Amino acid sequence: MKMMRRLTALVAGLFGMMLAVGALAETMVAEGALTLNQLESWIRTMRQNAVSQQPLNTPVGEESLTADGYAFLFDDHTLYFEEPSAGSHLQAAVLTDAGAADPRGICVGDDQAVLLAAYGWQNPGLMGDGTFAALYLENELPADARWAWAIYSGEELLSVQCAIHSALGDGQYTDMGIRYQLQGGRVERIEVYGLGGAAIAASDVLANLQTVSQLLGQLSGDDRTAEGRWQANDAAPFQTADLRFAGMDFLTLNDQDVSLLYGDPLFTDVMPDAEGLLYLTTLRDGLSIGYLESTDGTMVQAQSMTITTPMMEGPRGLRVGMPLEEALGRMRCDGSGQVLGSANLLYGDGQAAPYGLEESDGMGGTVLRYLCEAEGPNGLLTVTLYLSFQEDLLTEIYLYAW
Repeated sequence: MKMMRRLTALVAGLFGMMLAVGALAETMVAEGALTLNQLESWIRTMRQNAVSQQPLNTPVGEESLTADGYAFLFDDHTLYFEEPSAGSHLQAAVLTDAGAADPRGICVGDDQAVLLAAYGWQNPGLMGDGTFAALYLENELPADARWAWAIYSGEELLSVQCAIHSALGDGQYTDMGIRYQLQGGRVERIEVYGLGGAAIAASDVLANLQTVSQLLGQLSGDDRTAEGRWQANDAAPFQTADLRFAGMDFLTLNDQDVSLLYGDPLFTDVMPDAEGLLYLTTLRDGLSIGYLESTDGTMVQAQSMTITTPMMEGPRGLRVGMPLEEALGRMRCDGSGQVLGSANLLYGDGQAAPYGLEESDGMGGTVLRYLCEAEGPNGLLTVTLYLSFQEDLLTEIYLYAW
């Protein structure tokens, strides 16, 4: 992470050809950021397999204990557990033989085009300085953030790292993800790291994200610096009352109520959560909602909502298509002109709710981020409102509670 610095340009012709031809011949992997759900699902599968299989070694002695945990050796991978038992906590994994697949279905032996097809959608030409290139950035702090970058030489990838930072509380975040080592343009080793609960401070996460954002911003020509907002308005800060909109109350929402207002969902997905809960996702035209539910149905909490249609009103009367300056006027701005790193601080301290920030998305757009605390049925929540703008017009309204 500390190594990412300057970006200029790299000729992309050969990589484009490799993406078109190589990705078809190799593993088919959908593009997108590495997610926590993907890691957790893979961990469950690997643990189940480890319990049912006999390792090649007897991982009980000191010779099996490494910095990552007790090493369980299998034909095409090594798993590192907290205790000398496959039933204990899985802390790391290394895949080294052909065919061994990671949480994204990427295999040892795959062509580098597979990695670029999966992770390079924000930088498809792999623009870099000849050594480093940022691949993607998804910043949803204070809840979580995801990024990826690559090291390369000439036309050949040497390594790719995908990182996930999820809030643990007390200003600490996970530091987990996947590292790929390549040789001769093919994946030689896959390391899944940070599963043992290693934590880093919020300041380290912000430093990583700021570096990646600056690198991606240089690619798009978005080299804006924070200049402060000096015009104050007396609008209220983002607050609990704003979570009641469009006939819904985000804090007490369930999908049965949404169906009465907007019809049945076009798509529904249910996935087990790491804490033994269920994560329910529903999709309607221009509206996506994620819920956490207990398995017995007694607890339901809306966790996220995304609005991408101008037909639905969001908090404080915000709508997709609204100009940036009009949206800024809907929420508090203290007019102090303060900046926080590369962001304009609109109110608060930019660290603990309540606060408001205006920042570049690193790709020519703007993001307004507002936080408040709200009392939900299951306790106190921090709720974040993200407003994404392209060409100074609102394109997405996103709420996240944690």
